[in-house]
Amino acid sequence: MRSRYAAYVLGAIDYLVETTHPKARRPGLREGYLSTHQQIQWLGLEVLATSHGNAQDKTGKVEFRASYLQAGEQAVHYEKSRFKRHSGRWHYLDGVVHDR
Repeated sequence: MRSRYAAYVLGAIDYLVETTHPKARRPGLREGYLSTHQQIQWLGLEVLATSHGNAQDKTGKVEFRASYLQAGEQAVHYEKSRFKRHSGRWHYLDGVVHDR
């Protein structure tokens, strides 16, 4: 999770695509990540909770809050994400975004 946040901050689009689970890679994924990077300035990440995701697990969940600026307005992205191992590495599968 933290490495993907850093990739958003740095604009490491290839890394974001590579760490998205193959089942979740949809047309326009790369363009979406690029657009997010161009429009948003990330300010901070707070991991609120995790479940599973240990060495023996195949899946894991991360609940987080990330603050950002967009068009001069400060906001917060709150999400409960699911990760799944693929080829031995963790990949983002999907998430549910909540208002908070």
